[in-house]
Amino acid sequence: MQSTVIDSQVFGYLFSTDEMRNVFSDRAWVQKFLDMEAALAKAQGELGVIPKEKADIINEYAKAELLDLPLIGEYIKSSITIVPVLKAFKKVLPDDAGEYVHWGATSQDVYDTALVLMERDAYEIIVRDMKECLKNVSISSGDSIRNLTSLYILQNRHRLCEQPSVTGNSIVFASTGGR
Repeated sequence: MQSTVIDSQVFGYLFSTDEMRNVFSDRAWVQKFLDMEAALAKAQGELGVIPKEKADIINEYAKAELLDLPLIGEYIKSSITIVPVLKAFKKVLPDDAGEYVHWGATSQDVYDTALVLMERDAYEIIVRDMKECLKNVSISSGDSIRNLTSLYILQNRHRLCEQPSVTGNSIVFASTGGR
């Protein structure tokens, strides 16, 4: 069951792409939580804060596919976000390495870092796609992006062409950081 238009099987393609939905998927969230825990453990292992061999195990097993995501989802209903992920992760770790997961971190640290990592992934997709769009904008040799304020584009609504729209101002605004 979809809860937002972005997840809609009927209208979702109008608001997002499969690639971007994957960036913010349940698996991606859990993987970014694990990436943060793995990076923390690696640094702590190198500094001697936790045993290096335990840090190596944590890094080896920091894979979302090893965890039961539906079960984590059930546990989250009665807990804060990261705790069920940590419990599930600790269960798959051998040699008591789970004792050293989340060592010295707060749940908010993990959550915030995971979100920023996903935002970085989304940003890379947006920039890549914007560069691809701009390749299709014809600029004569003496022009700059600031001269595109009267660029017209065709719009479509309900799969039908509509009246052209001036979009150059939007492109200029976005490309100059709003200046």
